[in-house]
Amino acid sequence: MILYNYYYFATDSGKSCFVLFQLHQQVAAAKADLKKARSLLQMDELKCRKRVLRRLGYASQDDVIEIKGRVACEVTSGDELLLTEMMFNGIFIDLDVPKTVSLLSCLVCDERSNEVPKLSEELSGPLKMMQVRLTR
Repeated sequence: MILYNYYYFATDSGKSCFVLFQLHQQVAAAKADLKKARSLLQMDELKCRKRVLRRLGYASQDDVIEIKGRVACEVTSGDELLLTEMMFNGIFIDLDVPKTVSLLSCLVCDERSNEVPKLSEELSGPLKMMQVRLTR
């Protein structure tokens, strides 16, 4: 719109308007390029996430959500993937209620501590299994 006004102005103010118009176009082009680059980065991240979900069995090769994926969707607190892996690997089967609750508390507590609590032999096994699942 300002472009046709450039021809209307014959003074220096007309030239400055045209320069401002050019700068505005450059800014708009730079914003569009930035938006496109962010979109590409998000698409790459989405592809990587989908690949992880396929490898873990949460989705099929056709991106259809499997039963593990549906269970993970129902988990609303903690680390959904870790908790689902623990359930499907049967970590909770041999544990009684207090041990299950203490293991699940690891997924809820965000507080960092320098002290490492001393665990009983019964709890150290499931905790190590959970830590192994985390490193995968």
